[in-house]
Amino acid sequence: MRVDATYHTEFIRTKNTAEPLAMKLTIPMTQYASGDLTWLDGVLVTQKGKRMLVVGHSGTVEAIVKRLSDVTIPAIRTFDNMVVVVITDAGKKSVVQLKYGKAP
Repeated sequence: MRVDATYHTEFIRTKNTAEPLAMKLTIPMTQYASGDLTWLDGVLVTQKGKRMLVVGHSGTVEAIVKRLSDVTIPAIRTFDNMVVVVITDAGKKSVVQLKYGKAP
């Protein structure tokens, strides 16, 4: 899968999550403030047509997904979740929630 950029919060654990992929693909890593989602407005313009990895925290992913897609997802309380937000060039938005790792 092609990924063009990664975004992570100021916390080490989110940087550490994004860093291996960014290093392998030699793509930029951008830090964002976890309490401020206004940066997403710029991403919607500057990254149009690109694929990005956005690493967040339980309690913030829901707000990020909502801001990007206008879709409300259930609260995430475990660490095995991945949410894929797709925004087509025509502006159509969709959200897919996935689980990863070993099944419980």
